[in-house]
This record gives sequence, C-alpha cells and structure tokens, in this order.
Amino acid sequence: MKYRIFYFYPPFEGETMSIIVPEDQVEYNDGHFTKTIRRYEAKNWDVKEIKQKEKPSEDSQIHPLTGQVV
Repeated sequence: MKYRIFYFYPPFEGETMSIIVPEDQVEYNDGHFTKTIRRYEAKNWDVKEIKQKEKPSEDSQIHPLTGQVV
C-alpha cells in the first residue's frame, strides 16, 4: 500500500502537524482527508505534501537503430 505524507504548518508559532494518508484516500473529492485539508486551509494553515523519492525501475538502454539512450 502506498502512502502520502502531508505537513500542516500553523499560522502562529507552534509545531507542525504531519498526517500519513493512504494514496487512495487523497483522490476522493468528498473524502475525509480532503475535508480536513479544506478546514485547515480555511484557518490559514499551510498544507504541503512531502514527495517521496522515486527509484528508477528500469535500466536505460541504447536504441539499436538511433544509438540514443532510451
């Protein structure tokens, strides 16, 4: 199962809040997580997603006709 990480930064001096959410929950427009983001953004909180580094799944190869890396 893939997860996405979001940080909520308050408009005042305080600690950030982090939420780890399954990827399929982020996709729903009327889901619980989307409503949570809207509530915090209405109160001037900044919401930022932390992108995970992707590992290259395939090795690059040279095209036999053109000689370019594919």
